[in-house]
Amino acid sequence: MIDLESSALVERLLNELLKATEAFQTVKNENAVLAQESVLNSQAHLPLQFENERLVKENNTLHLQLIQQKEALDSVELRWKSSMRSVQNEAQDLAYLNTQKDIKLKEADSEILKMK
Repeated sequence: MIDLESSALVERLLNELLKATEAFQTVKNENAVLAQESVLNSQAHLPLQFENERLVKENNTLHLQLIQQKEALDSVELRWKSSMRSVQNEAQDLAYLNTQKDIKLKEADSEILKMK
């Protein structure tokens, strides 16, 4: 037989067991709700993931085009600067030749004056 003290202990143990079982059921239900929400969130994020992938690809393509255009512009600018240096050098050469021609003309004029 169960004495009075033992019955109180058994009653307390049963109450604790019931509370633990109820708490377990509550946690289990919350877990099921959270799992369902997680599935719904994953489904909601899927289009965003695809959109993000598309945008990353587009961004990479645009960045590559930007790099290529910058390289092309740099190349054109380099050719332009080289051409400009050539034209400046040619202008300096022509200015020098013009000066030499003027000097020779003055010398020729002076010889002509001496001959007279």
